[in-house]
Amino acid sequence: MRLKNLIKDCSADAGELEITSLVVKSSTAKKGSMFFALKGVKNDGSEYVEEAVKNGAVCIISEKECDGFGAIVIKVDDDRRVLAEISARFYNNPQIGMKFVGITGTNGKTTTSYMIRSILHESGKKTGLIGTLGAFIDDKPLEFTDMTTPDPPKLFEILFKMKKAGVTHVIMEVSAHALALKKTFGIVFDVAALTNAGRDHLDYFETEENYKEAKKLLFLPEKCLCRVLNADDGFGQLLYAEFPSGTRTYGVNNPADAFAIDEECSLGGIRFVMNLCDDILKIACPTAGRFNVYNALCAALTCKQLGVNARAVAKGLKNVGEVDGRFNVIGGARQKIVIDFAHTPESLKNAICSLKECSPGKIVAVFGCGGDRDRGKRPQMGKVACENADFCVVTSDNPRSEDPKKIIEDVVSGIKTSNYEVVPDRKQAIRYALECAGDNGVVLIAGKGGEKYQEINGVKYEFSDAEFVRGLIDEKVIE
Repeated sequence: MRLKNLIKDCSADAGELEITSLVVKSSTAKKGSMFFALKGVKNDGSEYVEEAVKNGAVCIISEKECDGFGAIVIKVDDDRRVLAEISARFYNNPQIGMKFVGITGTNGKTTTSYMIRSILHESGKKTGLIGTLGAFIDDKPLEFTDMTTPDPPKLFEILFKMKKAGVTHVIMEVSAHALALKKTFGIVFDVAALTNAGRDHLDYFETEENYKEAKKLLFLPEKCLCRVLNADDGFGQLLYAEFPSGTRTYGVNNPADAFAIDEECSLGGIRFVMNLCDDILKIACPTAGRFNVYNALCAALTCKQLGVNARAVAKGLKNVGEVDGRFNVIGGARQKIVIDFAHTPESLKNAICSLKECSPGKIVAVFGCGGDRDRGKRPQMGKVACENADFCVVTSDNPRSEDPKKIIEDVVSGIKTSNYEVVPDRKQAIRYALECAGDNGVVLIAGKGGEKYQEINGVKYEFSDAEFVRGLIDEKVIE
């Protein structure tokens, strides 16, 4: 695409320059690339201009004055906004003509997005889904993405492919990082939904207030046409107070437009009666865990705002498939294992309490905390786990560049009880937890969910909690 079609204010000569790709990493630049020299948390993109040009970049977008090393340099006031705008233009504005659902929250985004997709499928809609587990057209993988919300060049490329495939409704997990970095600039969401807001990503946002302010950006009047908020969540209540117009609520404890009664929870799923804006539905959903009642309410109310009828809502929730790494129940007759992504104090507590409600046996939690992330939540994770589980095994998660032992020490510092053991090796920790659980016990393996790796000293090693457990089943360790 010619530069003049991407940037309005450029010289006539420069305007004829052919741009072949948009890149934010100098190492991925090639002949004809436009390189965005973004200022990051640790690095400044202007330091990598020379490398980008050597790799073929012909145009540089930067907030700073910089040497173009022979490439055209275009200085802008807001490089993140311009990145999104140019990405949309490069892919012919694929967001136009499709309906968008944006889901944000600390926990539950992925499961809720899968529920929405299932409901929309039952209503005959062709869907696209973009989130933590990748990008999908209907239930078919389109491509893996290494971020919950991809950077704009990849995001709009995915949207372009979806539109070409006939997708009419796009469900998108929208992270706080994505909102702060303006990744979705130019997209107006038909429905913006909040699952909940707790503590997370304070390594980046520093305070919960900053984190929630970033989440709030999705719900501004210029960003969405309708809001769906959790009436039982403090942040949801604050958003409702600020944006009452065009807002619907869901909940269990407080008055709401959609609410649940008569909840029944087991390892086989959830059952409850849903009042969906005065439509009474009997819901049977195979996703286990009481917290999934909230996710189901959020999904149902969101789809209601899109014009989906009650029958499709009930059928969609009944037929929702398993979400990889989200409260997946595996195991044999004597013991059950639950694999869950729970990586915040709130989600870990919810997972343990749900298991206590579902199972009469001993509940053993295996968990750790990721390195190079919010250190303040580590003692909180230790505290809530040991206060709620019968026994805990503290182990390594993804230590990344940190010393695994130091991370574990941080976790243990919050534990005030004696019902725990430290087993740094994750495989050994899982084996030990199974021994501790005994017959009829349940082992919760938390923190990594469906991840297929463990990152140690910056190196990713193949490892999957679920695959390791299935190997133990094959070995007859679990029966």
